[in-house]
Amino acid sequence: MAMKIIQGDIEKKMGVHYEYDPSDRPLGVGGMGTVYRGWRFDDYSGQQREVAIKELSLGLPQHVIVRARREASLQLRNDNLIEMIGFVEIRSKDELGTPVIRYYVISEFLHGITLDALLKGKVTDYRGEVIPFAQELYGKYLNDPYHFSLIVIRSLLSGLMALHDAGFIHRDIDPSNIMVTSDSHIKLIDFGIAKNIRGSHTDEASYTQVGQFIGKPKYAAPELARGLTNSLGIPTDLYAVGILLFELVVGHVPFEGEMAEVLEMQINKKMPLQEIRQSQLRMVIKKATRKNKEQRFQSAAEFRVAIDKLVPLSYPDKSLNLVKISAAAVLLAVIAGCFLWLFQDKHPEVAENRTDATDTVSQHPSTEESTHTGLQDVTLYFHTVADLKNKVTAERGLSQLNQLMKSSSPEISYQATFLLSRLYFENQADQSEIPDSIEQMQKALDGVLQIDNKKAHALLLEAVRINGEDYHSLYELGCNYMSKGKRGVTKDLGMAKKYLQKAKTLAEHAGDKDYQDRIGKRLSKL
Repeated sequence: MAMKIIQGDIEKKMGVHYEYDPSDRPLGVGGMGTVYRGWRFDDYSGQQREVAIKELSLGLPQHVIVRARREASLQLRNDNLIEMIGFVEIRSKDELGTPVIRYYVISEFLHGITLDALLKGKVTDYRGEVIPFAQELYGKYLNDPYHFSLIVIRSLLSGLMALHDAGFIHRDIDPSNIMVTSDSHIKLIDFGIAKNIRGSHTDEASYTQVGQFIGKPKYAAPELARGLTNSLGIPTDLYAVGILLFELVVGHVPFEGEMAEVLEMQINKKMPLQEIRQSQLRMVIKKATRKNKEQRFQSAAEFRVAIDKLVPLSYPDKSLNLVKISAAAVLLAVIAGCFLWLFQDKHPEVAENRTDATDTVSQHPSTEESTHTGLQDVTLYFHTVADLKNKVTAERGLSQLNQLMKSSSPEISYQATFLLSRLYFENQADQSEIPDSIEQMQKALDGVLQIDNKKAHALLLEAVRINGEDYHSLYELGCNYMSKGKRGVTKDLGMAKKYLQKAKTLAEHAGDKDYQDRIGKRLSKL
């Protein structure tokens, strides 16, 4: 099919037009219309720009058209907001001579994926190409959700500061409306139900009457859940950010169920803050999600200041240092064949050579003996962790984890060995310090992996031998030697102090206050 040209009266005067191919696979399809990849052409300069073109469906109510026009008008320049470019109105007649009006919303084209897709393990764009920044973030999410969450939330709050300063609230913040881009940005998208908080709009009442809900129930502030449109403001958006922060750290939203049930919980039920183990972070989320909007953060800037106090701006890496891998290395990994694993992760039924899990403690081999290349193993490790969280694929994940202990990459070998040691460990001994992800993996491996504290300790020693500069494994080793035989090793306070002191020094160097406090409490007992 030939390219479709879009040029209304305003565009003719400006000397610009848009083009797209209606036969191409759409970027997205929704109730309002269909989104295509297209181009903007400047007829005077000859310059062209890649854009996203939303073709609105015919027959939409007038208030929906008004909303779309408003969305297109939010032409803000910010690294953490999608750039809206324009609204095109084209009047024509159909074959019977009946007047027809087509509407188009134009925005910048974002090469990337939604945060929602990332949380499900997707790290490729619409073309199937790996996004290095997405891969980096996914590694953080799997192994260090605390710092991952703060990175995402800081970017989101930066975008909201610009949006709020322009006099608008978003009203629809959730992972599906946040993009992780190939140029290493995290951007808030979809201003379709954004509301001007500096004045009234005649269309507002036509689609937001009292008692009528708009947005996403799982992220809705109490005033939004009640349909009280006159009570909405900046704290309404910040409540949604608080819910998202909770979700990113814990792994699920605080309230789930049918729409009406969730909305009722947003209004009346207390937040399950006991699931947030870091006390300072717990207080931030508590303030953001107060039922009374007057008690929440009153600006995105205030919220971001609270976030910045939790961790240095340099965001130290914790258990996964794969972010140090360059974009070039990632591309090499793709060439080497990591797409196979991306495909198998989505379609495990086609993975023909599924290896049975083993309980053996593998020794770290030399580079010459390694069976995997380090670059391939980067992606394999990501998907191994995802497999371990799913009961259906957990056995395969355990087998892959044992293989990755033999990786030619010392970092991957270390990560695999350390993770396996945590999986063998009997968590009941120190339940308060066990990450939710480890508990999830152990549940998925029930009946496949037998808890063995001695084996866990042996694996931990091997992990420290591979990498003696990671305070996480050093801390665990120190805790082992403090225990009274519950961790598979004889109590030795001298060894405990040695490993804990080194862990504390490294945690201080990394700026990890949470671990500094955790280690300090252990040392105070010696």
